[in-house]
Amino acid sequence: MKICFFGTYDKNYTANKIVYQGLLENHVDMLEVNSEVKLTALIKKEDLSALSLLKRIFKKYRIFIQIAKNWDKLKSADAIYVAYPGHFDVLIAYPIAKILRKKLVFNPVISFYSGFADEQGILDKNSYFGKMVKFSESIIYKMVDLLLPDTPYQKEYFKKTFNIPSKKLKVFPIGADDKLYKYTHYKNTTKKVNVVYYGLYSPVHGVEHIIAAANILKNDRDI
Repeated sequence: MKICFFGTYDKNYTANKIVYQGLLENHVDMLEVNSEVKLTALIKKEDLSALSLLKRIFKKYRIFIQIAKNWDKLKSADAIYVAYPGHFDVLIAYPIAKILRKKLVFNPVISFYSGFADEQGILDKNSYFGKMVKFSESIIYKMVDLLLPDTPYQKEYFKKTFNIPSKKLKVFPIGADDKLYKYTHYKNTTKKVNVVYYGLYSPVHGVEHIIAAANILKNDRDI
């Protein structure tokens, strides 16, 4: 099997590195059509202005040069995998996939609509722009042959929020780089349970629930 890793994705982003390496280790021939644009945060209302978004989109223009240079690669691939961040890249990949009759796969990692509205709080869901973001994102997801949510909960979110059919959704769990994180068998020889939190403090990580759980268990001397 040949898969074309496609888009303006950041090659150093963990999810992209893990998926690419994992496919290689499963004997998939990997092709790349990439015009790398480094990830930058979208955390302020000004970041959602028309001018700011147009600047971000314009940075992606070099992908067309890479498409022209690597057209034969695209023709030889069995599927086109749009890597993260790739919501806008799907719009470019879709006509290519249709022309060349290739399957189009997208790993969104996050939902812009949910991230901007629920997490960052910079998007009003009831505003005209908020509704436009939701509609646009649903169109992007419906363009692909296979969408890869990373949890069962995200799968349900895509189904309910964007009306994506189940047959287009395949849960694709987040992994870890096993070259950095080696599995070691751990056997607890005591009754004590040690718990560590590894993550961020952004709303999507649900730290408030972890704290609430810790509060419930605070009198248990074995935890």
